[in-house]
Amino acid sequence: MIRLFCRLALWFLFTLFVPFAVVTPPILAQYEPQFVDTGVVGLGLAVRRLSTASSLLYVTAHPDDEDNGLLARLSRGEGRRVGTLTLTRGEGGQNEIGSELFDALGVLRSEELLAVHRLDGVEQFFGSVVDFGYSFSVEETFEKWDREATVGDIVRVLRSFRPDLVVTLRPEGRGGGQHHQASALLTHEAFTAAADSSRFPEQLQQEGLRPWQAKKLYHAHWQVALEDEKRVVHVATGGFDPLLGMSYSEFGALARNSHRCQGMNAPPEPGEQSRAYSLARTLVPAPALGELFMGLPTTLSDRLRPVLQSVDGADGGEALASQAAAIKQAFAAGQLAIVPALTMRGLSEVRQLIQVVAGWQVDSAEQRQKKGDVLFLLREEAADWEDAARKAHQLLADATVIDSDGLVVPGEDLLVEARLVNRGPAAIRIKEVKIEAPPGWKAMLVKPSLNELSHNATTTVRFLVSVARDAKPTEPFFRRADVHENRYRSAVPSDLVFRPFAPPPLHVNWTYESARVAANIRSPVVYRWYDPQVARRRSYAVKVVPPLNVRMSPERSVVSLLSGEQTRDVEVHIESHVPAEGVEVRLEAPRGWRTDPESVTVNLEQANEIETLTFQLYPSSSLEPGEYEVRAYARWRGETYRRGYKPIAYHHVEARHYYQQARTRFQVIEVRAPRNWIVGYVMGVGDEVPKAITELGMDVKFLGPRELATGDLSEFNVIVTGVRAYKDRNDLIAHNQRLLEYVHNSGVLIVQYNKYELNRAAYGPFPYRIERPHDRVTDENSAVRILDPTHAVFHRPNRISAADWQGWVQERGLYFWREWDSRYTPLLELTDSFPFNPGPKTGALVIARYGQGHYVYTGLSFFRQLPAGVPGAYRLWANLLSLQSTLP
Repeated sequence: MIRLFCRLALWFLFTLFVPFAVVTPPILAQYEPQFVDTGVVGLGLAVRRLSTASSLLYVTAHPDDEDNGLLARLSRGEGRRVGTLTLTRGEGGQNEIGSELFDALGVLRSEELLAVHRLDGVEQFFGSVVDFGYSFSVEETFEKWDREATVGDIVRVLRSFRPDLVVTLRPEGRGGGQHHQASALLTHEAFTAAADSSRFPEQLQQEGLRPWQAKKLYHAHWQVALEDEKRVVHVATGGFDPLLGMSYSEFGALARNSHRCQGMNAPPEPGEQSRAYSLARTLVPAPALGELFMGLPTTLSDRLRPVLQSVDGADGGEALASQAAAIKQAFAAGQLAIVPALTMRGLSEVRQLIQVVAGWQVDSAEQRQKKGDVLFLLREEAADWEDAARKAHQLLADATVIDSDGLVVPGEDLLVEARLVNRGPAAIRIKEVKIEAPPGWKAMLVKPSLNELSHNATTTVRFLVSVARDAKPTEPFFRRADVHENRYRSAVPSDLVFRPFAPPPLHVNWTYESARVAANIRSPVVYRWYDPQVARRRSYAVKVVPPLNVRMSPERSVVSLLSGEQTRDVEVHIESHVPAEGVEVRLEAPRGWRTDPESVTVNLEQANEIETLTFQLYPSSSLEPGEYEVRAYARWRGETYRRGYKPIAYHHVEARHYYQQARTRFQVIEVRAPRNWIVGYVMGVGDEVPKAITELGMDVKFLGPRELATGDLSEFNVIVTGVRAYKDRNDLIAHNQRLLEYVHNSGVLIVQYNKYELNRAAYGPFPYRIERPHDRVTDENSAVRILDPTHAVFHRPNRISAADWQGWVQERGLYFWREWDSRYTPLLELTDSFPFNPGPKTGALVIARYGQGHYVYTGLSFFRQLPAGVPGAYRLWANLLSLQSTLP
């Protein structure tokens, strides 16, 4: 009671005058600044942007399609404004560092792309379409993405970012990966549509955007022959940048390695490099092709002079250009002490120019368009000057939560400490500090400390923040009902639709004064800790979480109609973010199903306490094949909680919470599998196949270095290597011969798909090869022919029929063998339905008798099908696991 009274008293004293703003910041902030944004390097790179008014938008299909060397040169090297529009979030890719697939993988790959841009300084946008997997057909891509809606996505970003140039991928090509070609064709259409007010008029009427016509469109060429060299620009990226300490291609490779889940790990290499870009569209008369921007004005004064020459009080940007030149000269001469004052003067100049243009009285649609264009340029320029001012003063601003892990619940109070450190040569005066939060949140200043800061001085303030009682959880705004939808349906404001994520809920904004000019510094409120595993500080933004986090496991389960035992155990995990007593937990099961117990009441006495409850499920006696869903919920203090989150957290990205309904999906199928079967599993880069094996009633034991080296392998009925296990499991490579001996002595070894690392040595009993590009079949509904209908794999214990190839997701498989020794027997012939992937593929399931046992290689994507509950995949997988029982 005393604590509450004190807080109320403080609230009464301070809320009358404490600066507090309710805003929705438009751009996601980045945390833990990189070396390119601090110190002399950060200042030098910021200075390059001053008075440089040229921009480029790079449109790609997936994360990692971008040319990182080019982006580094244009953004960091030349100071241009650069953006990347990635139409998908890479949901259809593989994952080499974890088990996330589909939408969860999209969250991870979005974060990895942001990690790239923390280095190269590029602004990131996303479309609303989903990567539905590798495609051999532009037509399939257009159909699944909704061509018109996707053009609208690109038009929205063109009208918002307003680039001078657009770079996209090549629209031609008869190979795979036709998302690339589709994105290029859509970009061509959007290039013209963005300037047409009759196309997507709702963007103009409801979102406040204006038509925009970029001036050139280029195609990116990597290592392909160019037919018309006269229309080609070669951009050198191997030049050394003294501020970066490396070439642009090296720096681009350093940034690109943040795509870790896609296996990007190329070491930066010095030396001459260049990329080719062919001019596809241009509005520039007789364009010269010495460089990408040739024929276009690239400085602010060149852009402003023709427009503002008749505007009273406007000088066409010459004074600002002169100020920028003076700063660049002072920086080059090492006169860093005078740079802060120069940046403040430049900031004042650009603000005055904005006021003049804002007051420009226009009397025609053409003038109104020009006025809007100029204001857009000047506001972007003002942001660059404010950034340069902060770096010239070497100001460090941060805001952290005190006595909290940064996970806050609705209605919670938290203490925020904001710090401003002046590490530069010029003294500053703090004018104001305020905290910015969503509507309904409240804050008060409990430790004011506003004063003048000399060199190396620090000031701190503290805020008491009350989270709104109706605050929504912090989660990715892009959602879809299931993996079969190919567009996200995001109910978010239009200005966030193309952003990577919604902005953090809390920011602290400082207003300081130097040389009689005011400027702002804004930083997100984060939870920060030191991570000894990577020997550096890490942080994540404050996140709103529900009081109770409810999850179920397994997420999917299989019930066999052919098994005598159909009872299933499920676990409900209740995690409290606040002390919670009297939490009632129940299951919602289909009609005719019974749960034991019916409900459980638990007391969670501490925050962050987790209680795991086990329920038994008794399916209906009249069970039919199909999918059934059981949901869990918790009731506490009159509220019902039905969802929970999993953190997607790795060292190189900021943690995100991925929410799902607390449910288990039961796939009721007719599948037989041996009971009491012992399966040895060599985990690879991460998959959920072991869970599926246990669902078949088998016991899974994971094989580590000791088991592979000296363990008794004869105890296993079958051994399985996980997805891409030969990539990183050096113990597997070292002791592979023991596995072959196990096979020879009547064992069964199933090797799931690997990439080209499987070609490095003879890991199988006989020769084989995966060719580049590898064989794959991307149509999940494509034709399948069984080559040896009498083989036991298709009969025991489950008879495989045409129905078992129905309902597959995303693809049939990938990284099939193309060549193999005659002692291997191919069992399947798969034929894609797309003309660009012609001919039958027979390397998806290959088996060899070796000694008394069987060696199996399969490129069928069981790692996707089993977690998705595909009945036919379970039946075929059970047969493969059961091979020992069918040996003669």
